[in-house]
Amino acid sequence: MKLYSAELSPFAARPRVAIYAKTLPVEILAHPADLKSPEYLAINPMGKLPALVLDDGT
Repeated sequence: MKLYSAELSPFAARPRVAIYAKTLPVEILAHPADLKSPEYLAINPMGKLPALVLDDGT
């Protein structure tokens, strides 16, 4: 699992807390410099944080 997050974002804090509470294996990635880049929009079409990518790619 990969979580795209911003360290100080209150919106990204909730999924981080839930992931840590469940002790799920996750790779936490800093948000990309450009949230509107085609690569990030493929992950989250709204171009917002947080975004979670599951191991199966969804």
